[in-house]
Amino acid sequence: QRLTGVNPMALRRHRSREEPVPEAVVEAADRCLNEVGSTDRVRDLVPAFRLYRCDYPELGSARIQGYVRGRAEPGTLTAPTAWFWVDGDDRLMPLAIQLHPAGGGPDPVFTPKSPRWAWLSARAHVQSADAHLHEGYYHLLETHLVNEAVAVAMFRRLHPDHPVRQLLADHYEDNLAIDSAARNNLLAKDGPIDLGMAAGVAGVLDAARMRFTTWKWSERTLK
Repeated sequence: QRLTGVNPMALRRHRSREEPVPEAVVEAADRCLNEVGSTDRVRDLVPAFRLYRCDYPELGSARIQGYVRGRAEPGTLTAPTAWFWVDGDDRLMPLAIQLHPAGGGPDPVFTPKSPRWAWLSARAHVQSADAHLHEGYYHLLETHLVNEAVAVAMFRRLHPDHPVRQLLADHYEDNLAIDSAARNNLLAKDGPIDLGMAAGVAGVLDAARMRFTTWKWSERTLK
């Protein structure tokens, strides 16, 4: 799911120069590694580039949590960090989940060796957070809206016989029509996103807006 599923873009390798792994995560993860029979420990995984994570910090901000609390039927949206490790068979495996609940308080860490329902619940929180960022940022903004601008420029400025337009045209077939339909359906008030996401459509779009502040063309080009 993390490598070839709906949203593999959120996965990042954790590097030693980044902030250290929280001690609570290290303790829980090391216990999990021991219980699955591995001699590896978190301190070994980082320098070997075998520790990965997915995190969604925007969702924990007061701004986004305001949308969650303002709903007619308020739900719950955490800003979890999900940790993964590459095991001895070169498989990406779940290692730990820290939920970072809104409003502070206990910040529990769960692992695959936690009680079954606790682990399933933690995974559900991660999937909810992932869905919010995937739908608003990686899918809607990066796939549709950024490319909508490119498509409009292509149609306006490039002759139908221009070689670049010949290469791009198939990729942008129905792009503008789909985006127009989405504005009146998928993105509408009481539409699928508004009803299905804890932060509603306004929160999903605002979280994407927050993530977009660091977006760069140079990081999305073929090199």
